[in-house]
Amino acid sequence: MNRNETLKILAILSSVYPSFMKERDPAVLAEVWGALFAEDDAREVRKAVLAFIGTDTKGYPPAPGAVKEQLSRMKGSGYPSETEAWALVRRAASRGIYNSEEGFRSLPPYIREIVGSPHTLREWAMLPENEVDTVVASNFMRSYRARIEARRKADMLPSGLAAPVPGGAAALPQNEKDRPLPEPETEAVEMPESFRQAAHALFDPLRETAG
Repeated sequence: MNRNETLKILAILSSVYPSFMKERDPAVLAEVWGALFAEDDAREVRKAVLAFIGTDTKGYPPAPGAVKEQLSRMKGSGYPSETEAWALVRRAASRGIYNSEEGFRSLPPYIREIVGSPHTLREWAMLPENEVDTVVASNFMRSYRARIEARRKADMLPSGLAAPVPGGAAALPQNEKDRPLPEPETEAVEMPESFRQAAHALFDPLRETAG
């Protein structure tokens, strides 16, 4: 969404909510909304704004996050439900102890992140079925809900603002991804005099021989 499209969206909100621009700097407001929706299609943002207005019963103008939330609901998460995700894991685990590698590879990457490794599938395959379908299923679906919610929120933000998703790839700008980690700082330690003398006694004859 470019600047002109952003201004049109703000004009819609200002027309419906007279208090929207009250005591606000229009230039700053346009800059913030433009940055947050820079990667979104203007037509989709307009639909989200109109959908918010059409269902609003409180009469308060939306914050950018409310429009992002509406836009996300309209687009759909693109991820299977927790029940569907567990069905994939259950099928992979049912391949048995000796086919856990193959079962693990059959899972989508974001589900593999939660399962962890083929070894986990192997352990689940050895458990009683009632334990897998109750305790293991409940723990997996709870983790899956949290992971997908974190991904969904990250997807709502422009790529340069998205935070890393725990356990997954960090959604950082490319220059941040490629930047090497800083070397750890170390505190200089003074060598004891006894060590210094021993070092001289050991290496000085070698230096004389080499000379």
